Parts: sequence; C-alpha cells; structure tokens
Amino acid sequence: MIRISAIRRPEWRKIEVAIVDVSTSGKVSVASQITFTEVEEGAYLSNGSTLSLDFDAATRLMDDLWGCGVRPTDQRDRSGEVGAMKEHIVDLRKVLDRYLGAE
Repeated sequence: MIRISAIRRPEWRKIEVAIVDVSTSGKVSVASQITFTEVEEGAYLSNGSTLSLDFDAATRLMDDLWGCGVRPTDQRDRSGEVGAMKEHIVDLRKVLDRYLGAE
C-alpha cells in the first residue's frame, strides 16, 4: 500500500513529502528519487500515471496537506454565503439577548 505523507517546514517555507510503500509482509520502502522524462505536450497521461493511490491514501494525503495549512483554491463567489452567515449570527444574538438577558 502506498502512503504519501506531508510535513510542513515553515523554516524552509516548504512542505516535505514522503512516498512510502508498505508491502503485505510489512516491509517499508521509501521513494528516494523521481526522474522526469520529456514528452510531448498533453501526452503525459497516455504513458501511464506517475503514481496511483487508492482512495484512502489520497484522503490521508489531503488530510496531511490540510494539517500543513494548504487549502483548496475555490473560485466560487461566496459573498452570498457570508452574508447569510452574518444574518444568522445577528439572529442568534437576538435570541441570546432575549433568553439569557445578555447585553
């Protein structure tokens, strides 16, 4: 099973990535080099992927990256969502003021 781990290194302003393969017998191997081979533009997936991860391994990688502070780039307009949340907070404050007498 292949596992990819990410560790934040703020002193280097980088994230270290380790690729580990754990065999069914329990032996652990670590990837030590990645070699780049020049190909035609757009042909890189026709030669096979560099690495294949099962869903659980991909999820662990995403969790590690999230733990390192990496967030997905979201191009959606969230102004409507933020406005709705602000209105909800105002409503909650009114309820608290009424039932708890908070000022």
